[in-house]
Amino acid sequence: MINQRLTARGPDAVHSLYRNNVSGKIETDRDVMAILALACRVQDAPVETRPRLDLVGAVLSAAGLGLAVFGVLRSSTWGWVLPKPGGPEVLGLSPTIVLIFAGLFVLWLFSVWEHHVGKRGAEPLARLSMLGNRQFTGGLVMFFFQFLIQAGLFFTIPLYLSVALALSAIDTGIKIIPLSVTLLNAAAGIPRFFPNISPRLVGQTGLLAMFAGIVWLFASIDVHAGAEIVTVPLLLAGLGIGALASAALRRRSRMPPGQMVSQPGLSSGCIQPK
Repeated sequence: MINQRLTARGPDAVHSLYRNNVSGKIETDRDVMAILALACRVQDAPVETRPRLDLVGAVLSAAGLGLAVFGVLRSSTWGWVLPKPGGPEVLGLSPTIVLIFAGLFVLWLFSVWEHHVGKRGAEPLARLSMLGNRQFTGGLVMFFFQFLIQAGLFFTIPLYLSVALALSAIDTGIKIIPLSVTLLNAAAGIPRFFPNISPRLVGQTGLLAMFAGIVWLFASIDVHAGAEIVTVPLLLAGLGIGALASAALRRRSRMPPGQMVSQPGLSSGCIQPK
């Protein structure tokens, strides 16, 4: 087809084809290269101070968390408090509980060190003074329970569907879709359709929806129950999780006066106006 058209129209067709395809691509590539070249010339704003990394704090935090987590991971082999027969022991106790308390002690040393760094005027690894803000700590607690319940649902319900009811992986995934649907709709829809609603009201409603979903799930569990018992609880739980996410992240944070302005991430979602 193309060869026939080129033969019929001659050099004009060849020129038109080159202009519309090859030449257009070359011009587009030139534009991209020009943008990249100009972007390389853009200078960032000069940095007034370059804070040094708190190496001692980093080592203490990593060591404390590592000791505690390693102890928990070895609990099935060593036992929690009393050592299992034939297992190692430390002063008559399981190494698990010893490692957990050792990790907590190292984390306490980390907090002491961070307060010391802050008093010297240096840049600490974490500003623990943020924990004195009630809105921030309340947001942390809310985030903790939100992700705890979310992780528990995504673990227990697929396990129940695949092991107890012997559903396939595809059928199990289909059965838990309601949670994702309501979660995404609530997280994106509440800020869009209710931009002026109180974050506290949204958070309370989300917690009630999650609680109602869990109660509904427990009340529906029976020996002869089928996969249909998880639909309504997942819808409610997804609605609650999405509402909590929208309440925590849809507004800009209100930082405490005079400090913590540079703290990114979770603090911007936890410190909310009343």
